Amino acid sequence: MKKIKFLVLFFLLFGTLGGAGPLFDKGLKAYKRGEYAAARRYFKKGALRNNAACQVNIGLMYEQGRGGKQDLEKALYWYRKAAKKGDVRGIYNLGTMYESGKGVPRDPNRALNWYLKAAEKGYALAQYKVATYYYKGIGVPRNLHEAAYWFQQAADRGNVRAQYNIGLMFVKGEGVPMNKILAFQYWMKAARQSDLNAQRSLDILCQKSPWACR
Repeated sequence: MKKIKFLVLFFLLFGTLGGAGPLFDKGLKAYKRGEYAAARRYFKKGALRNNAACQVNIGLMYEQGRGGKQDLEKALYWYRKAAKKGDVRGIYNLGTMYESGKGVPRDPNRALNWYLKAAEKGYALAQYKVATYYYKGIGVPRNLHEAAYWFQQAADRGNVRAQYNIGLMFVKGEGVPMNKILAFQYWMKAARQSDLNAQRSLDILCQKSPWACR
């Protein structure tokens, strides 16, 4: 789990690089050198100057305890500041905090509300989360039509897990009309991203329904 969160942090750091300002750039360079305390200082300075990218990343560093002590209260504070500016990563990260109960009581309803806000802004990770909540009935009644809609939205933005899941829903006819050709197309996209489940499912699909794989 820690490794996954680190990768998310690393992705978000790089994902916010463009136009984020000199303090963010200095923080990123320090982070890449493994100088986490220095990175935290730069992000903190940028956050205090209302830079949303810095606010998200100082929040992540407080959440993970990189460059200093872990402080979930401060992580939440900075995520909320970024979210108020409409920063989709700050909005999404608040969802993860409520989902996991980090620094706040675990609350799937509030988690879903935050994920929905980020999903509506086109954030693929949030769209995948919303789809999962609807598919499993977490915090809301189970709704396969909504699940399929949000899986497809995330899949069309390149989310590999969503590509696999919407393919599965097309094969089963869950929330969408059965369509093995579309399943093949989405699984091909996932397979190109080295998704093993998609690769295995393609083998089975093309053996049983070769017409769908042309």
